[in-house]
Amino acid sequence: MLSAYKNAPKNGLKTNLMGKDISYWAERLLDISKSGLIKRDFLNRKKLSEAKFLDHLEKIVKNKKTNADNIISKYSNSENLNDLYDQ
Repeated sequence: MLSAYKNAPKNGLKTNLMGKDISYWAERLLDISKSGLIKRDFLNRKKLSEAKFLDHLEKIVKNKKTNADNIISKYSNSENLNDLYDQ
């Protein structure tokens, strides 16, 4: 587990933890969290549960690309720091 702690900043969601990558564990934890929030049944004015706040995290885990991965990809394509900023 300590190796995952040390390697996660470099390897991100691909970091190995107990034989699986962190994205696997993140998906499991998000499923548990979402289920709990749905069961809690606190709804907003639009009748949506608090589980909607997990949508962004679910997208990251599903695509297996963090914001850092996206920035690295943008920079790697052109090696121009100006490309990192939305204009």
